[in-house]
Amino acid sequence: MTTPFGWSSTGTAERDVPVIRLKNDSDLTEKYEFGSKLGQGSFGEVYEATHLETRTKWAIKMVHRPAPGSKMVETVDNEISILKQVNHAHIIHLEAIYNSAAMIYLVTELCKGGDLKQLLQQKKSFTEDETRKIIFSLADAVVYLHQRNIVHRDLKLENILLKNSSNEGDDRFDIKVADFGLSVKTGGVEIGNIMTEACGTLIYMAPEMMSGRGYSQWCDVWSIGVIMFMLLCGEPPFVSQTQRGLLKEIMNKVRFTQPAWASVSGAVCLNSQMGVDLPPEGGPCLSHDCSSAAGDSLDCRRAYSTFWTQQCAGDD
Repeated sequence: MTTPFGWSSTGTAERDVPVIRLKNDSDLTEKYEFGSKLGQGSFGEVYEATHLETRTKWAIKMVHRPAPGSKMVETVDNEISILKQVNHAHIIHLEAIYNSAAMIYLVTELCKGGDLKQLLQQKKSFTEDETRKIIFSLADAVVYLHQRNIVHRDLKLENILLKNSSNEGDDRFDIKVADFGLSVKTGGVEIGNIMTEACGTLIYMAPEMMSGRGYSQWCDVWSIGVIMFMLLCGEPPFVSQTQRGLLKEIMNKVRFTQPAWASVSGAVCLNSQMGVDLPPEGGPCLSHDCSSAAGDSLDCRRAYSTFWTQQCAGDD
C-alpha cells in the first residue's frame, strides 16, 4: 500500500533541530570521525562522518561563516530555516547544527549515491519505469513543500541526491531533494503572493521567471518537467550556443524530436507540465499557466495525478 500522494511518508511532526555551540572547530572531532570528501558546493565542502558515540554515518557540510550583511548570510540562513521546518521522506534530513566563530556545520543524512546529474552521465538516459519512480518521489516532495508555502526555486539534477548507490536493489532510486538556499516561504500561493526575483539555473527556469511579470509555485513544476525530459532523453529540452539563444528557446514551446519519445507514454504528462497543448487524441492534457493564481489552475498534486506517474504505485 502506497502513501497518499503529496503527503510525507514519514507521518511524523516537524522536528526541533539541536543547535550546538563549539568553542573551537577542533571540538567537532571529539564527536565525529571524518571520512572521505563527498563534494563541494557554493556553501563549502561536504564530508562523510561517523558519530563516535552511536557509530551512525552522516554527511557534514562545512560552511565558512559569511561576512555580516553579505548575500551569503541570507542564503545560508534561508537553507537552515527551511530544513528545520520540513520532515519528508524525499527531502534531505537535517540532524543537527554546530556553530563556531568561523564555521557552521550542518549534519545531514548521508546520501551515498551522489546526485542525479552524476548518475545520468553514467547511464546516458533512464528507462520510463525508472523515470516514473524518480519523478513520482520528486513531485511528492514538491507537493509537500507547496502545502507549506515553500517554493524551492532551484530544482535541478545536481540538487537531487540519491540515498543509495545505483545498484542497490529496489531502493536505488530513493531520492532526496537538497539545496534550499534559493527557496522562499510565501504567505500562500494565491495571486497576491506572486514572486518577481529571477533565480535558479537557467536551463531549468520557467519562462515566466524571466518575463518580469512575476511567477508562482508553478516554477517548481516546470523544473520537474525539464528534469523528466533530461532523464528520459539524456539531454536538455533547450539547447543553444549562447545565453540569448537559450532564453529564446525556453520562451518557445518544447519540441519532442528525440528518439526516446517514440516509445514513452510520459510525453502526455510532460506536455502538460511544460505548457504545450496536445490534440484531443493525445490523452489527458493538464495544461497550465505557471503564473496563474492557484484558484485558476491545477495544483501540483493534480498535475502529477496522471496515469503515467500513478503507475508507479502499481509497480511497487
